[in-house]
Order: sequence, then structure tokens, then C-alpha cells
Amino acid sequence: MNRINRFILVFLSLILSCVVVYLYLRTVVQEEPREIVAPLRVEVYRIDRNPLDGADIYLDQKFIGRTDQNGLFQKEVRLYEGESYTLRVERESGGYVYGPWETRFRVEAETRRRRSRQKSAEPESLPSLEGDFDILTELERAQQGKMSVYERYSFLAFLEGYMYYTVEVVQRDDTPVSDAVVIVNGKQAGNTDGKGTVQVRYSGEKTKRDTVMVVEEGEHIWVRGTDVYPDAVVRAVLSTVLLVDLYAYTEYYDSIRGIPGVSVIMGDRPIGRTNGEGMLSFTYEREEGVDGYLEFSLIFPKHIVPEKISKVYRVTKDMPKLTLVNFAYNSVPVLPKIAVFPPDTGDSTDPQLLKISRSMRTEIEDYLSVGGTFQPVGYRQTAELFRQLNIDFRREGGWKNVSLIKAEVDVLVFGSIHEEAGMYRVLLLARDYTGEAVLSSDRLVSLRELEILPEDFTESLKRVFPFEGSVTSINKLVYINLGKRFSLKNGQKLFCFVNYLDDATGGFMKRNIARLETVDTGALVSAARLDTVTEGYLLEPGMKVKRYREPEGPEELVLVALYVGSEGTAVPEANVYVDGFYRGKTDTEGKLELSLAARTESYLAVHKEGFVPRERTVKVTEKTGKLEVEMERGVTSLFLETDPPGAVVYIDGEYRGKTPLSKKPLAVPYGFHLVEIELEGYKRYKEYVNFDTNKMTRTDDGRIVLFLDTLKEAEALYDKNKIADAVSLLSTIPPKHPDYTVALELLGFIALHDTHDPDAAVEYYTKALKMRDEVRAEPGNILTYYNLAQAYYGSAEKHFPSDSELALLGYRNAIRYLSIVHQYKSRIPSSQRKNVYQNTLFYLAVANQKIYYVSGMREYLSGARYAWMSYFDFFDSDLTDQSYFKRQYAVAKTYYEEVKRLESEK
Repeated sequence: MNRINRFILVFLSLILSCVVVYLYLRTVVQEEPREIVAPLRVEVYRIDRNPLDGADIYLDQKFIGRTDQNGLFQKEVRLYEGESYTLRVERESGGYVYGPWETRFRVEAETRRRRSRQKSAEPESLPSLEGDFDILTELERAQQGKMSVYERYSFLAFLEGYMYYTVEVVQRDDTPVSDAVVIVNGKQAGNTDGKGTVQVRYSGEKTKRDTVMVVEEGEHIWVRGTDVYPDAVVRAVLSTVLLVDLYAYTEYYDSIRGIPGVSVIMGDRPIGRTNGEGMLSFTYEREEGVDGYLEFSLIFPKHIVPEKISKVYRVTKDMPKLTLVNFAYNSVPVLPKIAVFPPDTGDSTDPQLLKISRSMRTEIEDYLSVGGTFQPVGYRQTAELFRQLNIDFRREGGWKNVSLIKAEVDVLVFGSIHEEAGMYRVLLLARDYTGEAVLSSDRLVSLRELEILPEDFTESLKRVFPFEGSVTSINKLVYINLGKRFSLKNGQKLFCFVNYLDDATGGFMKRNIARLETVDTGALVSAARLDTVTEGYLLEPGMKVKRYREPEGPEELVLVALYVGSEGTAVPEANVYVDGFYRGKTDTEGKLELSLAARTESYLAVHKEGFVPRERTVKVTEKTGKLEVEMERGVTSLFLETDPPGAVVYIDGEYRGKTPLSKKPLAVPYGFHLVEIELEGYKRYKEYVNFDTNKMTRTDDGRIVLFLDTLKEAEALYDKNKIADAVSLLSTIPPKHPDYTVALELLGFIALHDTHDPDAAVEYYTKALKMRDEVRAEPGNILTYYNLAQAYYGSAEKHFPSDSELALLGYRNAIRYLSIVHQYKSRIPSSQRKNVYQNTLFYLAVANQKIYYVSGMREYLSGARYAWMSYFDFFDSDLTDQSYFKRQYAVAKTYYEEVKRLESEK
């Protein structure tokens, strides 16, 4: 028994020894990796999926070769099992840089790799370039920096890259200029190095045209448009190029506008014409340098005086660029734009009072536009502009220096009306472009007197309004283009002034330089004698003229010197108001002389964009000689969110970031600024905001909601004749959408002209007019009345055979809205006026005649006869060239003959 146990023990010992030897031998083998020779294959592509040739291949930092013209590299390499390797691909030559692209891989022993595959429940399927290989998936993997391998030791590499060219900046003696700022297409590309060079990266087209600008302190700005390509060198020689910005402006009623089409001549060489903003930018180049004297001549369009301005300017080396600002004025007086509001009726719902208010507004507007004295503008648009800017137009002086308003309106007329003891209390007030009241009328009138009140008010306004014109010529007398139509009389005081750009402030200033007195007033042109002129100025044709208003009544005044400063520095161009009246701007030294009433308290207000407004009461005595106002800079922290987020925010056209801007607010200087928000696929948001508080929050429930630009998409579908799709899309626009009214009008147009459903067109156009508050013949929606009338007429025609009541209703409504179009025909857009007006006369006549056919009421037959007479009297011969109106004219003759026949049977 012991022998057997010993045998078993020896046997187990032998087995254990064999196992130990086996494990030892296996460990020894693993510690000595086996060298193999493997085929390495790399396919290299650019990010646009085109093969990349000449790319350098590195294996563990060792260069092993380049790709061929097909972007392919193949080579047998020595590898060791169990080791990891880094594969890198890159290319840089001839103005191109691609990569680097890197990946790591491990060399596995063949037996282990086979065993690991056997253990896998689902064998790994490696992609291949053949068949269904998804190149986009590999592209995404490459962009994420992951290994892109589709079989053993075969790799797919996608390389992002860019091209570059070099900008070299030197002086005229070829000395390199370091640290010069290089700007390409408006974006800073970098600063030059010690060799005067900077590399500019770009992508896209291989050859393109860039605008390269070089800015160096104490030198002219160098700018040039040049064709660039990979490895190109753009050589900028300083002091040989001069950038010129030329502006041609006109000014009327304190609003500055550009003059387009002004011919610019430098020396004897034509340069070009100003654009729609009155601006022309160009470069002047000379190899020997551009310093010295340059002569410029400006030739203005025919409606501008003077016809020509010539000036000589000196160019110095330290001038970055030459800025030229010139003013000229209209040879025909510019009509002030006036917005007439219906007098406020308070809470009254009396239909008669509301009708009187509407009628008074229309009559005042019509009287003011007769004779070409004022140019009416829609009061609704004007009210909306004031609302956006958060300004109460009833408050005096509140919008004197708001250029956004001044560009749209020069005069406001508003007031109130209410019944009082069987009569009417009417208050009317007119404010001019300074925000100051120029006429006030408060009268208690009877109903009969009410009829002549609008005419009396408008005649008074013409007498007191400070109309502006210009000097047209000078002989022994000064001739001006203001005449009797502007209520100018002999002995009228006028003054001349010049506009200029103040170099210290960078703003526009105005200086009164002469005083005139009219001696002979003509219908259009009047003559005046020169009363006084400021020393150093010469009265010339083209200078601005304004009717002067004398102060009313004697008043003891004290001359006071006002100084406005901030932190020890003068504040120029601060707007100064006294008792609500604008009194001027501070000069470059922050000073303004004021004449204030003695022994009274005056309310002084000083406003300047970027500063906190200062207001105070001052008491003036004979000893008061100086007043000082200290201002503080004001900055608003704007917290802004949009729904949806991710929108781009611009303030005054400058990019300021993307929403949400709730954690890091925007810093916006005090004052009025234009806020614009853009998001792809959404309607552009635009609002004028008065930043006058330390913090402004537009987040959470107050965030700005952006609306999809559905209208644009629907219009594109309509243009492609996809009518049903366009209607379906337009119908999804909600009432709160800013394009809702326009969408309704487009739906009405489609129903009327494409799907031929006049009843639906009536519904759409009626909704559109209701969205505009109440039925008004405003210029912006006169065509909506015309289309609504066409829809009612179409509806009447549809029901004419079967339902006489519906037909009568349709014809009468058509006449109602056609009459509005006929009454306000001057407000039809000029490009459509002939066609729309002639159609209006035609359908007025036909609708009257059809009502007679349905009802037998002879007054409509008479109405048809007069309407046909108007149609033929006003028929424009130019329309006979159009086949539509040629056929219409023949039909009209047939209808007219029928009317005459029916009347003869009476």
C-alpha cells in the first residue's frame, strides 16, 4: 500500500514539474517578441474626399515615404508582435498645409488574434473600400481623431488643410516693417514679424481675390484688392497708397442725407460717382509717394446747387486716410414730411365725434398737401416708430436729436376734441423737427365753425413753419428758392448757414453765417438783401436758407456761459434744453452761451449719448455768468435671451455675440441703439431701443420670441407654381407673427387670381384690414382696398345667377372700396397707378350697372352712366398698347351703349 502511494506521489510530481517548465518556456518566448514583415497600406484623402498626393508618412516619428498621385502609400515594414506604433500623415509645401493626422495601432500575435475572434459571439466585420464601404463614417471617425482602419495594417486618413499666402510690408527703401497690422477682407490676419511678413491662411477656391489692408501708426493706410493663390507674396510698400473716403451730403430740417450720382474728378482724372449713400471710396497710388497737394472737383446732379465744388487738400504722411466731406443743397425746396394724427376723443364712443375726428385729420392733411407745401406721411407708421423708440411725441423736445425719427418725419400735428355744452372744444398742436411747438390752437367752436377750422389751422401753420431752401444765385440781390407758396412776405427775416464735419468730435455741426431780409417775393423765387455776414465767410450759391422767427415780446435776458464736463474733460456736442426748448449743442470745449430770462427759474436739461442725462432747476440773476454741469458716463448691462436660443445679436450693425446672453451681459452705452437679431430660417428681429438704465433684462418671460420666416418659404413655393403647398404653409402663420397681415394678403391674392375663390379672398383681405386697426386709406394698404373690391365683385358675379341678395351685397361692397381707391388715387404706387386707376373706373361703372340689372333702381343706372363717362375721359392712350385694356375698352363701349339705350327707354 505504501509502495502504491509513493508511486502516485512521484507521478504527480512529474506532472507538476512539466507544467512549471511549460509555463516558464512560454514566458521566455513572450518576452522575446517575434519580428514580422507586414504590408503597410495608407490611403490619404482631403476633407473634400479627393485623394491627396505627396503626403509624408511617418511611423514612430520616422519618415517612411509619400503618397502617390492617387493618394496611396504601400510598403512592407518590419514590426514586432505585441508592440504599439504611431502612424502620422501630413503635408506642407507650395502654400498648402494638410494635417497632421495621427493614429495608433498594436501588432497582435497571429494565434492570439485568431483565438480572440473565436471567443466573439459575432465576428467583427471590418469595412472595405469595395462594395458598401461607408466613406462618410470613416470621415467622421477621422474628424474625431479615432483610428480609421478597414483591414489589418491598412488605414484610411482624412486630412483637414488650408492654403496660405504671405503679406510682406516694407518702406519705400525696402526696409521691413515689423508689428504692422494686416487686415484681410475686414478681419485682422495678424501682425508682421521681424522680417515684415505675416502668413494669411485661407480655404475654398485655390485662386481668389482678397482686399488686403495694412495699418501702421504714422503712415497712410495701404489697401489693395489683389488676386491671391497658394504661396503667393503680396508686397505692401508704405507711403505709396492713399485711401480716400469722399462724402457728398445734403441737409434739410436737421436730417443729413447722402447725394447719389455725384461725379468726382481728381486733378483732371475722373474717379467715379457717389453711391446711394453719397459715398465714394477709392485709392490713389504713386511709387514716389502720395504726400503733397491734391485737387478734387465734385459735379452735382441738376437738382443740386451749386453745380460744382472744387477744393485743394494737403496730404501729409501721418494722415491714415483722406476724408472729404462736402455739402450741397436742393435747387427746389424739400417739402417737410408731415404726419397728421386724428384728434384724440378720449374714452368717447360717440360715432359722430369719432367721425369728426377722422374727417378733421383727412382735411388737415389734404389742405397741407395742396400746392406742394408739405408732404404727408402715414401717422400710423410714425406712431409705431415713436413707440419702438419709447418716446412720447406729445412731450416737447423729446425727439430733437433722434436721427431715426428725423429721417422719417419733420412735422407732427395732433390734438384732442370733445363735446362741451353743445359745442366742440378742439385743441390742435403742431411740432416741428426740433420737437418744439410751432403752432397751438385751442378753440370752442360750433359745428358750422368746425368745418372751417382745418383750413384756418393749416394756413396758420404755413405762416409760422420754419421752411428751408437754398441760395440759387447772387447778383446785386440774393435770390432764394422760397416763394409765396411757403407764405414768404416782404420784410421776412431769413438766415444762411453752413454744415461741416467737426474734426474734434467727428460729428456734424452747423454754423449760422449770414442774415437776409426779403425785398421781393415771387411765386417760386424771392429776392433778399444781405443784412449781416460772419467775418471770414463768403455768401455763395448753394448755401442753406431758413425762415427766421423773431422772439415774441420784450424780455430781459442774461447771457450765461454753460460748461459741460465729465471727469475733468469737456463734453462736446451735448444737447441742451431750457424749459423743454432745444437751445443748441456744446462746442469742442464743452461750452455753450445761453440767453436766459432774468429773475426766473429755468429747467435745464443736458443730454449726450453715452452719458446719464442731467436735469436741474437754475435760478438766473443779473450776476449769473456761468453754469457748470458734470455728467457721468452711463452703460447699460443688457441681459438677453431668445426663443429659440443661438441667435446672432447685432447692435448698431456690430456683432455682439449669440444668445443666451444671460450670464455674461452686453455692455451698451446710454442712448438710442438699433438691436437686430438673426437666426437661420427665422424672421429678422429689429428694434430701436433707448438704453437709459444701468440694467436692462429681456430674459425668461420677457425674452425675445423669434418667428420662422415662413412667408419667404411660401413665396418661393408660389414662384415655383406650387400653389397648394404655398397656401398650406401660409395658413400656419399665427396672428402674433409679424408677417401675419402680409400672409393674409397673399392668401387673398392667391384665392382671387389662382384658385378663383372670391369669397375666400374677401375673408382674407377683410382680416388683413382689421389687423391694421381700422379701415383707413393709408398709402401702404390702398392696394388692399383695391383687391378687396375685386374680391367682392368676383363674389357678386359668382352669386349673380342664383342669389340676387348676395349679388347686391357684393356689388355694393365693391363700389364702397373702389370709391376709396378712386378718392385717394394719388396714393396708388406710381408704378401701378395707370392700370389700377383705369380698372377702378371700369369696375365702378360695371358694378353700378349690375346693381341696376338686379334691383331695377334707376339711380344706379345714372351712376353707371357718370362712371362710364369718367372711364372714357380719363382713359390713358398708353394703355391701348396692352391687349387687356384694348379688350376692356371694347367691352366698356358695349356697356355704355346699353346704358344709353336703357336711359332712352325711360
